[in-house]
Amino acid sequence: MNKCFSLCAGLLFGSSLLIAAPPPVFGPTEDHGNGWKKSDWFGFYNDLHYPWIYHSQHTWEYVAPADDWLWLWDSSIGDWCLTHGGLYPYMYLHQANHWMWYYQGTGTPRWFWGMNEACWYNEMGGALVNAKIRGGFDRMMAMVDPQDLDTEELMGQAMGIALLALIGDPATSTCPVITREPAELDLENPPPRLEAGVDFGNGCQPEGSELLIAGNFGFLLQNLFIGESSMNADFSMEAEALSIDGLQIMDGSISGGLSVTSMEPLNLTANVQMNNFALLEERVSGSIELTMTGLDTEGMTAGNINLAINDLGTADTRFSGSVAMVVENENNLSVVLDLTGTEGEIDLDLALVTDSEAEILEISTTEKGSVTGVTVELDQVLIDPSVCANMPVSGSIDFWYDGEHYRMIFDGACGYQMIVM
Repeated sequence: MNKCFSLCAGLLFGSSLLIAAPPPVFGPTEDHGNGWKKSDWFGFYNDLHYPWIYHSQHTWEYVAPADDWLWLWDSSIGDWCLTHGGLYPYMYLHQANHWMWYYQGTGTPRWFWGMNEACWYNEMGGALVNAKIRGGFDRMMAMVDPQDLDTEELMGQAMGIALLALIGDPATSTCPVITREPAELDLENPPPRLEAGVDFGNGCQPEGSELLIAGNFGFLLQNLFIGESSMNADFSMEAEALSIDGLQIMDGSISGGLSVTSMEPLNLTANVQMNNFALLEERVSGSIELTMTGLDTEGMTAGNINLAINDLGTADTRFSGSVAMVVENENNLSVVLDLTGTEGEIDLDLALVTDSEAEILEISTTEKGSVTGVTVELDQVLIDPSVCANMPVSGSIDFWYDGEHYRMIFDGACGYQMIVM
């Protein structure tokens, strides 16, 4: 829908558009002369060309009042914005069908917080800047310090379902129906090949559980060997519409292999291939190869961890490349991300300081890097979930895009300032 059509369509919002004087919806105003007024809630604007007004931050806006509400055609955004005195600076975008929060005082560019997308953007391309930075930063954080409690809980439930296949009795269990070959299993001396599955049908409650589980899950272990300091296995597993209390938690298949040549220090290689695998709603395909060499598993004081990623991701976002971690001591490690994805490249060299007991992480870049076309630099960005659940506590992120330099400074109170440098 083009802007001209949208503007014309806006005339249908009400005959009040035809009035030739600013409406009372702006509330009490101060007259500053020559058309300039100051609204208690909307700030400074000039109404000499009403229904077009010129706002001190929003610039030109076409005004369409509707009762106590105010429709504004914002030509920079290219959409109708709905707000009122008790709601502003929250604004609803009509065509985009989502809410945003305007960071008052910003202009050229203006900054907005997208409530649906949970990212900052502006009308001059900042949507791309901030979506890329936030998305890239979140992906980076997930690789370095994965702490998705919902996913951990779901994986725990999935492991419990898999355990039913191992320890349940195929002869007597009816919820779920269990299949296993061999039927009798000695976990201390596992067979070289093990195939097992559980089937909950359209839904049933396992004995001793209050959960309603539906769907089925199965796995196959081959070339299984477990020694005192080494092990080897090839595996595959498949879930079909596995759900708990009506929430689908798993669907699709995974296969791969694991080889451990020593336990201390840990030397391990593993590969995982995902085929349209869904945990909750996200479906993932692609492969990962993990290598750990010389890893001190007791004190985490030395070792290397490398991830090779091949066309991994969802239908919308995919990545290939590598993530390399070097454990320097129990509190310091370096991470190098070299990834190419649907949205562009992520190229970062990071220095991390950790406190695993307190789940505190401090991140800095050792040099300027890039996240999907945006140059970034992190300076002592402190992550402490006990203080701020969804925001760094302190530090700053500088980023450069389209000739502009911005700095995001975290204020220690779970908020931040955005400064145009």
